[in-house]
Amino acid sequence: MTKAEFLETLETKLTGEVDESVIRQNLRYYSGYIDEAIRKGMTENAILDELGSPFLIARTILDSQVGRQNTAGRKNSRKMYGEKTEAEYHEYHWSTQDKKRKWIAVGIIIGVLVLIITVLRFLLPVLMPVLLVLLAADLIKRHS
Repeated sequence: MTKAEFLETLETKLTGEVDESVIRQNLRYYSGYIDEAIRKGMTENAILDELGSPFLIARTILDSQVGRQNTAGRKNSRKMYGEKTEAEYHEYHWSTQDKKRKWIAVGIIIGVLVLIITVLRFLLPVLMPVLLVLLAADLIKRHS
């Protein structure tokens, strides 16, 4: 990617999302940054590698403009990158957590029932004769 391609991509991603003055300010900044680094002896490719993706830089600029944009502009900037808005993210996150909690509760209830049934299955054959002997002993004691 060249400096011109970098700046063009940045401009394209910002156009329609933020004020023209913000776009021009950022294009001047990055153009000046690249020119200054070249004067210091860096290659254009090294500078652009250091800067990273113009898409991510555009995203950072859009995120920094949140307080200055209306809600629709913010939603559009997120959709441009295929992401959910904050409200959509939180709605999905909470609904997923609720579903997980419900399944965990159902699992615990089933586990407790299985445990109770298993314990009773093993104890009833032992406890029934003991209970019958105790009941018989109590009846004999009362009649005596």
